Amino acid sequence: MRKVIYLSSIFLGISLLSTMSYADISAQSGYFINVNGGYSGLLTPRAPTNYGATPAETGTYKVTGSTWSVTGGYQWALDSFSTVGLELGYSKDGQSKYTGSGSANDTGSLKLTDNSIDLLATFDTMWASGFNVFLKGGIARQSQKADLDGPLIINGVVRPSDSFTEHAFAPIAEFGLGYMITNNWNIYTSVRGIFGDAPNTWADSTSGNDYNSPAAAYQFRLGMSYLF
Repeated sequence: MRKVIYLSSIFLGISLLSTMSYADISAQSGYFINVNGGYSGLLTPRAPTNYGATPAETGTYKVTGSTWSVTGGYQWALDSFSTVGLELGYSKDGQSKYTGSGSANDTGSLKLTDNSIDLLATFDTMWASGFNVFLKGGIARQSQKADLDGPLIINGVVRPSDSFTEHAFAPIAEFGLGYMITNNWNIYTSVRGIFGDAPNTWADSTSGNDYNSPAAAYQFRLGMSYLF
């Protein structure tokens, strides 16, 4: 019985979609919401744990992880196939984690986590088939938290446990390709970048700020949007 219900539901869904012609898909004005998730990375220095002036990659590092965001806004239809809009959202942009070498003074770890509040202008254009491409650009208010579980050697300095957050503004851009299932639902994939700080090496200082300047980040995402 369950299989019959399941197959019937699939058949009903396909039947409803098949009743839509390409002419039914067109640009609309209105409020919208986006949700998405995927793969991300922070462009933090490769090896923060070293002894003296010569970087010795005795520790381990991981600069990739998961990402997700929720945004909402309003779009205006320019014609039947193009829109412009504004959106505001919250995003988890990525994280980096570094682990010490395991020596007596280097058994700790450092984790950097980047989140942002984003304000973006959007442009979307579509084809009669339902496929669409979009561009977004704007400003991100980054918040990068450092959680240092000491002791950890950074540039030859033994650092104790610490935790703090840095903030910065940075440009942000996104490009995506989507498919409109209906005039209200759109599924898409996108690549996104925050053009924050991207140092090649860790500053040789006892200041925590030197290893916590909000980093540049990139994301590859899959998402869905709904137009009210």
